[in-house]
Amino acid sequence: MSSDSLTSIEIAVPLPVRQTYSYLPADGAIPLPGMRVRVPVGSREVTGWVVPPTNGPLPDPARLRPICRVLDDAPVLDTSLMNLARWAWRYYHHPPGEVLAAMLPAALKSDQPLAALEARYGDTLCTWQTEAEAGVRLSAARQALRQLLMHAGRAVRREDIEAQGISPAVLRGAIQAGVVSVTQSSPWSVPHDALAPFPTP
Repeated sequence: MSSDSLTSIEIAVPLPVRQTYSYLPADGAIPLPGMRVRVPVGSREVTGWVVPPTNGPLPDPARLRPICRVLDDAPVLDTSLMNLARWAWRYYHHPPGEVLAAMLPAALKSDQPLAALEARYGDTLCTWQTEAEAGVRLSAARQALRQLLMHAGRAVRREDIEAQGISPAVLRGAIQAGVVSVTQSSPWSVPHDALAPFPTP
C-alpha cells in the first residue's frame, strides 16, 4: 500500500494532553468515531477513542504508528455524545481523552470487547409475550409471572423478578415456552459504582 493511500485515524487518549493523536489503521480496518481502540503511547499501550478527523494538515504516514487493535464492532459513543464531548473539550480547553473518560461507565474504559462487557455487566431484561400464550399451559406460578410483567408495562430485570418471589425455574420454563422474551441491556444502563473491575489473571 502506498503512503498516499494510507488513512490516518484520530485518537483521544486518557492523558492530560489537550490534543488527539494520529495513528494508522490496524490491518487496513477503518474504525468509526466513537469506537474504542488500543494504541501505543510511548512504551505502553492504552485504550483510546476514535474521534472525527480534524481539518488540520494531514500527518506524514511515515511518522505514524498503527493501532494495536479495535475493541468494538460498533461505536460505543453515538454522534450526539461525540459532538457533546468535542464541544466540552473545546469550550473548557480540557484534554479530549479525559472528557471522554468522564462520560463513560467504568467498564467502557477497559480493554474488554463490548460483547464481553454486555455479557458480564448488562442486565437480563424479560418481557411477557401475549401473542405466544396460545397453547401454553399457564400454571399458577406462570400466571403470577404474567401479572408481574404485564403490570410493569416494560421489560423487567431478571433480578427484580426473582426478588418478587418468582423462582428461576419458573422464569426459565416461561422463556423456554416462548411466553417470555429476553434481551440483554448495555453497560450504559449500569451505574458506575456497580461496575467491578475484571479480575486479574
